[in-house]
Amino acid sequence: MLKLLTVASGKGQFADWAKVADTVGAGRSDKLDSYLDVLYILLSDIVTLQYGTSSIRNPDIGSDLTSIASKVDFNWLRAAVAKIDELVEFQRRNIQKSIALDGLVAHLRPA
Repeated sequence: MLKLLTVASGKGQFADWAKVADTVGAGRSDKLDSYLDVLYILLSDIVTLQYGTSSIRNPDIGSDLTSIASKVDFNWLRAAVAKIDELVEFQRRNIQKSIALDGLVAHLRPA
């Protein structure tokens, strides 16, 4: 999910996400909500780095999160949370996780 946020923030190429997306989509036992939970946690860390302290839940990837935090603004973070909230609602319709996550990247990626 770190790669998703890296590409969605514009710090990576969509092809970088496509390599990871194939792996994510292949795992039939993995549920979309697990990936969304991780995204919420990573976004929380990014907000903390931008507006709070350096005390984050994922210090092992702190440099990557700091890099993303330097690239995005509050409106991007708000849009990311809104889109993830939307995907949480769509889970009941049994949407395909790889397509949902690809859409999230495409929606957030700067033009």
